[in-house]
Amino acid sequence: MDRNCIKKVKEYIEEHFTENILLDDIAKIAGYSKFHLNRLFLENTGLTIYQYIKERRLLEAANQLISTEKSIIEIAFCVGYTSQQAFTFAFKQKFLCTPQTFRKNFYICEMKKTFQINRNNRNAFFMLKNGGMTA
Repeated sequence: MDRNCIKKVKEYIEEHFTENILLDDIAKIAGYSKFHLNRLFLENTGLTIYQYIKERRLLEAANQLISTEKSIIEIAFCVGYTSQQAFTFAFKQKFLCTPQTFRKNFYICEMKKTFQINRNNRNAFFMLKNGGMTA
């Protein structure tokens, strides 16, 4: 798969990750079937398109938890979740704590504007206030 196509898909996700993104829409933009595109995206990033979107949403939520005073439900809706329960469940799976605990105990030590998300390389690092670190 052409790297420009993967780049185009990532750019589209970056512009629309707070919305309800459909794989069919991304596939039309990329010019591939949704099955082929998802397989190629996985090969190039280590994540399916939906996993990538979920990671991007959760990284943005973590950033907002730390850098804003927005309520957790407001952040959940801002990053594309339709319920606080679904958001809290996904957040806890990724960060091993609830959004409220994260807000109280973590801060960002490095975050780049452009995210390059995959299983082995994350550009956002979150540190415990007592010195521990997680990604």
